[in-house]
Amino acid sequence: MLDIEATLKTKFPTLDHTTKGRLAKKFIKRFAHEDEINSFIRQHPHLEGSAFIHKAFEHFDFSYNINSASRKNIPAQGRVIIVANHPIGTLDGMALVDMVRSIRKDVKVVANDLLYQVDPLKSCFFPINNMSATASHKTQFKAMVAALESDQAVIIFPAGEVSRLSRKGIKDAAWKTGFLKLAKKTHSPILPLHIEARNSAFFYGMSMLYKPLGSMLLVNEMFNKNGRTIGLTTGKLIPSQVIENCSLTLPHLANKIRESVYQLKSKKIHTPPFKTVDTISHPACRQSMRMELESQQHLLTTPTGLDLYIVDYVADSALMHELGRIRELTFRAVGEGTGTCWDLDQYDRHYRHLILWDDAKLEIVGGYRLGECQKLIETYGQESLYANHMFNLNKSIEPYLANTLELGRCFVQPKYWGTRALDYLWYGMGNYLAQNPQIKYLIGSISLSNSYSQSARELIVSYYNTQMGMDEQLANAKCPFVVSDEIQKIADKEFTGEYKTSFKRLNARLEAQGEKLPMLFKQYVELCDDKGTQFIDFNVASDFCDAIGALIMIDLDKVKPNKKARYLNGFSKKVA
Repeated sequence: MLDIEATLKTKFPTLDHTTKGRLAKKFIKRFAHEDEINSFIRQHPHLEGSAFIHKAFEHFDFSYNINSASRKNIPAQGRVIIVANHPIGTLDGMALVDMVRSIRKDVKVVANDLLYQVDPLKSCFFPINNMSATASHKTQFKAMVAALESDQAVIIFPAGEVSRLSRKGIKDAAWKTGFLKLAKKTHSPILPLHIEARNSAFFYGMSMLYKPLGSMLLVNEMFNKNGRTIGLTTGKLIPSQVIENCSLTLPHLANKIRESVYQLKSKKIHTPPFKTVDTISHPACRQSMRMELESQQHLLTTPTGLDLYIVDYVADSALMHELGRIRELTFRAVGEGTGTCWDLDQYDRHYRHLILWDDAKLEIVGGYRLGECQKLIETYGQESLYANHMFNLNKSIEPYLANTLELGRCFVQPKYWGTRALDYLWYGMGNYLAQNPQIKYLIGSISLSNSYSQSARELIVSYYNTQMGMDEQLANAKCPFVVSDEIQKIADKEFTGEYKTSFKRLNARLEAQGEKLPMLFKQYVELCDDKGTQFIDFNVASDFCDAIGALIMIDLDKVKPNKKARYLNGFSKKVA
């Protein structure tokens, strides 16, 4: 329940000591609507959270609007810090919570202590210690860190107070930098959001006379919003790497983000002062995906109940929408990705897709993109190969292409990391190869994230080029990755010997930098004997966060006997 008397004693303990203070107290209590608010709460004891907000908005005849483009910018999952201006001080926070909860339920807002007294709303807010500002901030910060590390959404009004009237109009005060410290600590992206709204002239006048008095009148402002609709506009997502690597001071960066929030209300197109990315698209309908899978080719079922399918592209498909969404989500988690709302391109239309499906949860676990090179070339020409996008394919590769399967876009979504998901995808690959015995070679690009240090990337590239480089130059990178002379000298000295010894030296150097070799590099090499896996060239993909694409070729005749027995021979509809 709202207790104005207790709030005044906490915020202004000396208010009763003077005649002026006692008059101010009477004035504040007159406009606090304490009885009306508490009566409303008692009338709806069964409501809390969003249900209570809806009833409150109905009571005040208050609403908000947000267009579809802005709504799509709200991430449907994963950690995010939403920062906004704070023009009203009460209903705007409730509106943001309600809007975000219409997309995802795991969101809370940093509230002022007046709102936190409304018990039905406490599930929407971070806890506040009204008696101690210092303890409150520490408690809030820890709670927000825990929420973000659990991949939840947090709404913050960085000004820490309601907007006031100034010479530049109704604007927030300078933003505090706590949200940036929180973003850095939790590696969370930031979503700017602008709220188009204002309080009454009476409020701004009282605030100019005595600022704390204005704050205590915020409750009264809720009661003059009858028939009002506020506007919500979102910007594009600011990746956590931009915040972490920014050279600006925190106050300067906070001001830049504040400015970008106010630019959102303008119809003019403003270029953000920092790199942004599209928000990953919202999930597709799970039941629609299951229905679409019924018409696709089922390969086998794993012991854990996961299913492997070969899926052909269908336009306007829930399954393809979700495939692109989960790909982008997964690649961004390792510092890669397209930066668009999903990872789908023109090649997906003509390639086939190996998908690992969890029917219990109705979601895509992982996948591969497969292209039979000969069929693609016969139908669409050699430029239809994805390898041709990053590499100039030489004449010498043509004899191989008649019997080659191109692999790409291998992923296992983060929720399934640490499981046998990749192993199961390889079972599915083996099943497909068993059905297509004409395939003798695999070709494809393994990605090495730009999140690795430059020296680590050079070490990895120089190692595989030295140990597994192909003598025959089948292709040349369009944007080749260049290894420095310094690292090449290390490679010439340490990586030219026996494979295991050289591999230990590579790992030791990576570990010294706090880096770890990407799993697929090791697994593809150890799939074969006698250089059955060879590296052709290394390209920098500017359209994939500058990740390095290592083009490899695998000779299936050189797959190790134990791997061949495991993945390529004797398949049934049930994996052992």
